[in-house]
Amino acid sequence: MSNSKVWSIDPKLNLLKKFLDDAQKYYQSDVMPLNFEKPEALEQINSYVEKKTNGKIKAPLDNIDPMTDLVITNTIFFKESWEHAFNVDHTREEDFHVDENTVVKVQMMSRKGEYLTGYIPDVGCTLVEIPYKENTSSVFALIEMGKMNDPKKGFQNLPEEVYNKAMKPREIILSMPKFSMSGELDLKNILERLGITKVFSDHADLSGITGDSRLKLSKAVHKAMLKMDEEGIEYAAATVIGISKHSSPTHVTFNRPFLFSIFNKVTSNDILIGKMMNPTK
Repeated sequence: MSNSKVWSIDPKLNLLKKFLDDAQKYYQSDVMPLNFEKPEALEQINSYVEKKTNGKIKAPLDNIDPMTDLVITNTIFFKESWEHAFNVDHTREEDFHVDENTVVKVQMMSRKGEYLTGYIPDVGCTLVEIPYKENTSSVFALIEMGKMNDPKKGFQNLPEEVYNKAMKPREIILSMPKFSMSGELDLKNILERLGITKVFSDHADLSGITGDSRLKLSKAVHKAMLKMDEEGIEYAAATVIGISKHSSPTHVTFNRPFLFSIFNKVTSNDILIGKMMNPTK
């Protein structure tokens, strides 16, 4: 995974040395002088993002206000291969039940192997952990029909001891849909709904950046894409209790909406949390 941050700043502004030192020390940030009154400023920022994400994220900004003084750009590119890849010859077209009334056709990958799996009655979901080759893993949660109202809250707050007790190595036939998803969020609206409003107003105090208290945050945009196929993932009800290696493997099929989490196995920190409702969209 690669992560980079750059501060595009109007040359007329002078960033405080302490701020520059802290940005480099804690975030390994770069600083790029940029005149936002010139039309090429937009192209330079979008080109930076496209380059840092290997061409996966294009044009996160569609415009820049000429009154802009500072643009902070943060990029994350994550690409990992499954520890045990799916065989492309086993991928077949199958049904995916978006809801009780909607069924779509998807390319379903299948593989028989040993995975950490478990069932959590309180959350109403079957969990399967699928490792990558590096120090990264993912957990996919197949929620029972009718229990998708607020499953993310229960899944995220699942106590570690409950998770560890439920998850056991079992041989299963795992079927997962191939999918590609992307989205864009206006973080300004989201942050303001969470009560973070002062930083967007004329009362904002960002004097720790330049010493000028007149700075305020005007825009915050997040754009992301995720792709999952037989090789791995690129940055994105079956009860299996009591299965042993000597039993016939249970077939766990993710053919309805599910949740997923990608995390670092060393730090246990989440890299990405998402929800797949319809792999065809």
